Amino acid sequence: MKRVYQTIHTDIETGTIGNCLQACLASLLEVPLESLPFFYRMDLYKPHLKEKHNLSVYRIEGYPPRDGNYYIVGYDVKGIKEIGHCVIWRNGRIVHDPKRNRKHRLLKAHSYYPLISRDVIYDWMLTPVVGDASSDDQPY
Repeated sequence: MKRVYQTIHTDIETGTIGNCLQACLASLLEVPLESLPFFYRMDLYKPHLKEKHNLSVYRIEGYPPRDGNYYIVGYDVKGIKEIGHCVIWRNGRIVHDPKRNRKHRLLKAHSYYPLISRDVIYDWMLTPVVGDASSDDQPY
């Protein structure tokens, strides 16, 4: 992971949405911030991640596991109920907050996003499941 910081900060009064998600993705992909499009929702990044980085991303409710992997974690922010904030977690703690001046107060994590290589998913789909064959041993 290479730390990349956000350049746009959320301002409810002006309607500006920050680019913390873009900065988290750039950090994990180790690419310049400007090499990624600016989207404020992870689902909008799915086609880009698939096409340009051969990655899939999924939203999972709750806290990420403590398994040594990096995860983008969405937080509720005190005073900003409409928009959250993304940080990077590893082993149960924040390892990177893309907001340099941490004047925001993160309340609780609501979901996390693992980035998974599409090659891993493809290999998993081709792996036969032992002891779980149908009566005619044909895939369905």
